[in-house]
Amino acid sequence: MKNRLISLCILTLLSFPAYTVAQTPSSIQIYFFYAQDCQPCQTILQDYLPTLKTMVPPSKSKTFDLGNPTYYEALAKLEKRFGRSGSELPVVFVGDQMLSGEMEVMEKLNPLLLEVQAKGGSSPPPIEIPSLSNLL
Repeated sequence: MKNRLISLCILTLLSFPAYTVAQTPSSIQIYFFYAQDCQPCQTILQDYLPTLKTMVPPSKSKTFDLGNPTYYEALAKLEKRFGRSGSELPVVFVGDQMLSGEMEVMEKLNPLLLEVQAKGGSSPPPIEIPSLSNLL
């Protein structure tokens, strides 16, 4: 009788699903460089970027208005590091990728974020400007 009770308890415990702590995905950092007078920039900034938080929850956007000379300098340094000039605004950096212009951003940003998310997250290189070090 005692063996049956122990066997029943063991079977009962084994029938419960094992619970594990899910690993929190790493965040995905997005740098978004834009100009106030750039209509496509404003559309993406106001309508598209906010939706990314629900589509790719670990994404975090940092926006940089190129009217600020410090941010303009930061963009120039990132372009040099990536070996590519952003010929059109907006310019977006995700991980080791740079997107430039409305068409490229709208076509490639979401698939790029999903790819980076599948790899565990990523951030673009840090912006090395003393006045920005507290922000980034």
